[in-house]
Amino acid sequence: MCIRDRVSTQSTWEKNDKPYYRMIPIDHGLSFPDCFEINDYEIVWMGWPQAKEPFSKEELDFIEQIDPYKDAEFLQRYLHFREVCIKNFKIANILIKRAAKRGLTLFEIGQILYKEDSDELS
Repeated sequence: MCIRDRVSTQSTWEKNDKPYYRMIPIDHGLSFPDCFEINDYEIVWMGWPQAKEPFSKEELDFIEQIDPYKDAEFLQRYLHFREVCIKNFKIANILIKRAAKRGLTLFEIGQILYKEDSDELS
């Protein structure tokens, strides 16, 4: 997903029975953008240290199981997302699958998607 969060309060956290937390994004309409004109300052997670860490084997296995086409079909059929949002969803998911397979971190993937200069053309 291309979540465009300008502030870190756009998500909530749930503590489970293990010593881990699970992020639950609050969808405010920018989780499925209709364009990729996204600046790095709009993405709060780009500044998190864990974004620069390599994916774990468990995370890579999870990413490998993502099926952008099946998920897109579900979103269109049952939630009636706009076509442009579905297209961007598929692009983002294909990118993360290919980039993770090649060893890129989430931060490096974010650098591919998001621009640093708001005046720069996408």
